[in-house]
Amino acid sequence: KKILDQDLNKEYLGISGLPAFVKLSLEFAYGINSVPLKEGRVAGVQTLSGTGACRLAGEFLNRFSLSKNNAIYQPNPTW
Repeated sequence: KKILDQDLNKEYLGISGLPAFVKLSLEFAYGINSVPLKEGRVAGVQTLSGTGACRLAGEFLNRFSLSKNNAIYQPNPTW
């Protein structure tokens, strides 16, 4: 009853994640005084897992042809 009375939001996050988390993560990674960050030249998203992040990076590289012949090199084993 206590949990139900709190009327907590149990919806999934949007496709790019929790905006406040992404913002703070970028500030942590690049520094709060980062010029590219302040100028809006850095983008970030929150992914479900390392595998999800790798998939998202691969899709990004493929879509914008940022890799010669769309090649992605990975070690063996891939972990």
